Amino acid sequence: MPSASHKVSTMDNEMKEALDAMEMRILDRIEATETRLLSAFHGWSTTMELRTKSLPATDQRLAVVEDRISAVERKLLERGM
Repeated sequence: MPSASHKVSTMDNEMKEALDAMEMRILDRIEATETRLLSAFHGWSTTMELRTKSLPATDQRLAVVEDRISAVERKLLERGM
């Protein structure tokens, strides 16, 4: 029969492993959220930059829209939709 200190040590190790796994999941979600936010902001800022130029930039804006649509299509394909 294991001693009480051995049981406590085992529980301590299990708790540390669980906390480490939780920390990794949290960090992964933060990174994924950060990536989505930065990608969305980049798309928005590119469009806004083109809008603020003095000359009409219809071709450039159309190219940006096409790029964004392609990105959405790729994500849908990756998800199997």
